[in-house]
Amino acid sequence: MIDYGYGIVLGNIHISTISDSFKLRNSKEYNQYFRQTGLLNLKTHEDWLLENNPNKKMFSMATEKVQVRGLCGLTSIDYVHSKAEISCYTEDWKHDKAAIQTLIEFGFNDLNLNRLWAETFETHKIHLDILDELGFEREGVLRQSYFKDGKYLNSIIHSILRDDYI
Repeated sequence: MIDYGYGIVLGNIHISTISDSFKLRNSKEYNQYFRQTGLLNLKTHEDWLLENNPNKKMFSMATEKVQVRGLCGLTSIDYVHSKAEISCYTEDWKHDKAAIQTLIEFGFNDLNLNRLWAETFETHKIHLDILDELGFEREGVLRQSYFKDGKYLNSIIHSILRDDYI
């Protein structure tokens, strides 16, 4: 269990979390914010989450009272260049800020990384605001980098460095 006191505890992925996260990722409300094209296959989703890959650390989340529907973690972990991408989605966006704060601490303190980054569609205002609030710097825009629902979307790249955070 990973707990840095932000109200979210990160733990091993539960079977129920796989099913819940699969449903969230394939829902119209949430799918619009993911880089995936089309809908996920449950087996593919499960295999990706449970594969033994040192370059990915995915977690279930819980508060003191409830298991949170969704997942968070660090992906594309690059130990040579000391960086990783933050991935986080929950059924209730209010948990995302605490989960991202916990991932920042985990990345910098437990994995000794120097740089954490995120890519977010410009239409996902809640996540853009959370990243800004947490001190991430907007590094740039990937113009029309994804085609979703019949239109091209820009992605915003954010990062935070260990020296800026600590």
